[in-house]
Amino acid sequence: MSAFSTLAFSAAEISNLLPLTAVIVCIGATIMFLIKAAVILRVQADDVLRPSNVTQQNHNVHVPRLKMTRVHIPFTFRLLDAGNNSFDEVRLAVSSQVKYSLQAFWGVSIRELHVSLWRTWNDLRDASSSHIVDSSYCQQLATNVRCCQPHSEQVIALQSPKPPLILGAPPRLAYPLVVFMIRETEPDELLHPDET
Repeated sequence: MSAFSTLAFSAAEISNLLPLTAVIVCIGATIMFLIKAAVILRVQADDVLRPSNVTQQNHNVHVPRLKMTRVHIPFTFRLLDAGNNSFDEVRLAVSSQVKYSLQAFWGVSIRELHVSLWRTWNDLRDASSSHIVDSSYCQQLATNVRCCQPHSEQVIALQSPKPPLILGAPPRLAYPLVVFMIRETEPDELLHPDET
């Protein structure tokens, strides 16, 4: 009987220890949560809970300001709605406030166009007297209109090339149509770099 009473007494002690163990585990979990929250706040450097001198210094740093210059673009250019275009021609609406030349090319090599546009402005201006894009890098010249006088919006129709363009498989190797509008200047006329 004494073995039974000893066993019953130890079972009662164990059942009393279970709530105590659960309380200790909950307290431990709460402490771990608070430690984790403190580490996260420290990593994020939360200024509300933990102000520091380092963040105070950053408020005095001024963001540099750029001096903006006004750029005047004397041209407007737009493709007309799809209803006005067909497979036989592309219609453009252009207007200009200055004398200009318009050059358009069908099937221009993307790589060669970008290389040619990296030239200096003087080289581009010299090239515009003939063709900005070398004829070996485009499939066909669409138009080359020289010394147009200033005008309000006019419609220009560019006939699609015959035979049809060969643009290559995606990614494309050529732009279907490239249009340049170049301001005509007098030899003695000086322009601001932004007015070219």
